[in-house]
Amino acid sequence: MRREAYVVMAGDARLSGELLEVVGGSQKVLAAGDRTPAAWQVLEGAAGEMAAAALRGRSPNEIAHDLAAATGGDARMIEADTVALLDALRAAGWARPETIRHPDAELGRRLGVEILDGLISSEVERRLLAVVGSGTHAPATLYPSGSSSQEVRPERRRTKKIDLEPSLRDELADIVFDATSALHTPEITWAERPQLLCYETGDYFLLHRDRRPGGDVPVLEARRLAVVVGIGSAPYGGGDLVIRTQLDETPELDWPIHLSSRLGVVFDAEKQHQVRPVTEGSRLTLVTWLCAPLVSES
Repeated sequence: MRREAYVVMAGDARLSGELLEVVGGSQKVLAAGDRTPAAWQVLEGAAGEMAAAALRGRSPNEIAHDLAAATGGDARMIEADTVALLDALRAAGWARPETIRHPDAELGRRLGVEILDGLISSEVERRLLAVVGSGTHAPATLYPSGSSSQEVRPERRRTKKIDLEPSLRDELADIVFDATSALHTPEITWAERPQLLCYETGDYFLLHRDRRPGGDVPVLEARRLAVVVGIGSAPYGGGDLVIRTQLDETPELDWPIHLSSRLGVVFDAEKQHQVRPVTEGSRLTLVTWLCAPLVSES
């Protein structure tokens, strides 16, 4: 079987490593656009009998043709940013976009999503983890379409909300509001009291929007930006936050983000998003919204 050598301008060693795992087999994805030692390890490992010295300092195009010659295959080069790379992989049937989960801040900004590492302090995180073990857990609610009252709808949202003291919720709202100040538009004047959520194995939240223009529920009307923060370092499977978005005029794509400790994600509250089912462990998040004045106050 003829093998093909693919050189990708991924620009991130970790992302390229994930792509290598995804495509596997005889198809190779290489981090030729990244000159870090980790990226060169990926290149060297994939190149097989080719000497590392022959790769260093050469253009991606030259590397692609060298690899093709060494493997007896065809060279094809994808010189693309990460968004175009995801689209190319999907079109070629190599991988589902959800298999590529590294939360790249530059990519997020281009997609209208801000990735903020360390959005809350480690001390605040420790306080929240202590509450997880002692607080009351109750099914989280939602506002069904056309309804102005909250309901438990496990067929759409299955997760637990952990009770927080009002004073702590007020403190957390101030912390998140201040930490995201660079993202505020002039109309944003306050943050909702945050919710601490626990997704156990099998829990999920189907595709939805957090803002509902129209005024039937003033607090939903007021929401402008959604803020989600990962809590705790315990590993969990599944449970990706998936934001439906697009780049310029490209078709919509679903961008999955696997939240880690204190990693914050900020996005337009009108963007559709979901939480995929947790397959192992527990997923803890702090969720709030940055808001414009309530309609009754404007």
